[in-house]
Amino acid sequence: MAGLAILAAMAMAGLFLMLAFVALIFKIVISLIMLPFRLLFWLPMLLLKVVLGVIGAVLLGTGLAVGGVLLAIGIIVAVLLPLLPVLILGGVIWMIYRAARPAPGLATR
Repeated sequence: MAGLAILAAMAMAGLFLMLAFVALIFKIVISLIMLPFRLLFWLPMLLLKVVLGVIGAVLLGTGLAVGGVLLAIGIIVAVLLPLLPVLILGGVIWMIYRAARPAPGLATR
């Protein structure tokens, strides 16, 4: 009985290998038939990828430049904003100093 089971398993394995070989041959034949169509699809896609890559690089460079400028403005504002009370106090002191000084064109003779 065990010999019959082993023989059945070997027959199933042989059948499986034969079907796998037929499937492999079928896949190779279909791939060779479809190769011109794949090449016709591949060429425009390659061109499209190159064009979109160049456009993407330009947009990325522009975005990085604009982002860098905005970052610089943000850093300047973040540094100068805490100094605003000191600038206002300096302006008030300067206006008081200018008001106490005589005007430069009215010298007496």
